[in-house]
Amino acid sequence: GFYTETWLVTDASGNTAECSFTITVEDVAPPVIVCPESITVPNDAGICGATVTYANPIATDNCPGWTVELTEGLASGSIFPLGTTTVEYTITKDAGNVTTCMFDVTVEDVEGPEITDCPDDRNIVADDSCMGEVPDVLQEVMATDNCTEVTIDLDEVYEVVCPYTITRTWTATDECDNSVSYTQVITVIDT
Repeated sequence: GFYTETWLVTDASGNTAECSFTITVEDVAPPVIVCPESITVPNDAGICGATVTYANPIATDNCPGWTVELTEGLASGSIFPLGTTTVEYTITKDAGNVTTCMFDVTVEDVEGPEITDCPDDRNIVADDSCMGEVPDVLQEVMATDNCTEVTIDLDEVYEVVCPYTITRTWTATDECDNSVSYTQVITVIDT
């Protein structure tokens, strides 16, 4: 702050003289703030994000009179979106000095898609030549994901021995390379 010093000199006859000067004490030391380390978490089940709780930054200063505020990102306990979110806290002293700290919160999608409307396994009867009428892939297999678009691939494997089987495997993959598979087995039965 500012301090005014005033000196008054008086001689034996009562004459006086006065002088004043100002002392200014400035707080030039920056405040100190320490953020937590960066955090990586998996998504919460069924959503494209995660509730993340982190420790509050530690702020100190040589003089009283400062505030800490969140200046970028989300507060602890918020639902953070998929990907990386930068969180920044700022400590501001009454004297005007400012210091910031930052850390990243990364949410990774670890949840695979869900396949729905799956066809059941089935048996078909072989004819005289040990063949059978194999049903076409008529039922459309669907898949949903908590975050991203899904692609579905179909793979068919034929075991050509009597009786033979056809194994149809659908694999659903999201944009984060999480995948899930469903298999239908069609068995040709020799009756």
